[in-house]
Amino acid sequence: MPRYLIVLIILGAALTLTGCQSTSLTGQITSTITNNPRIVSFEPDHRTKGVALDAPIKITFDREMDQATLNTRNIGVEYAEDLGYNFNPLLNSKYEYDENSYLLTITPPENFQSQQKILITIREGITDKDGNELSAGDFYFTTGE
Repeated sequence: MPRYLIVLIILGAALTLTGCQSTSLTGQITSTITNNPRIVSFEPDHRTKGVALDAPIKITFDREMDQATLNTRNIGVEYAEDLGYNFNPLLNSKYEYDENSYLLTITPPENFQSQQKILITIREGITDKDGNELSAGDFYFTTGE
């Protein structure tokens, strides 16, 4: 077997074992997979029932987020039965972000109505401090009383 063929086989095996990586300009190894932020937890938990009418909504991220993207345009809080209508009593919710704990706290302008499903919609446009985009999605909970 020719030597160049043996060298090519060894190089191919080495690349396969180490994975597909590239070196950035700073010399750090960077993954070829996108490094998008994600939500670590939210309160109230998804599908929770009997939530207090004055409960704040808390969303914890896995890293520091761009605070300017954490707003009513990108995170909707609404009663599930109001979907598709222009009426949204929770539009003026207060959004407070703690960059040290990566925690966003959303406080509605008034208590929730009782026995209602509250839908939190995460829309496109939320990014971390480096501009990586969070995936869209939603979660909901149901109020008590």
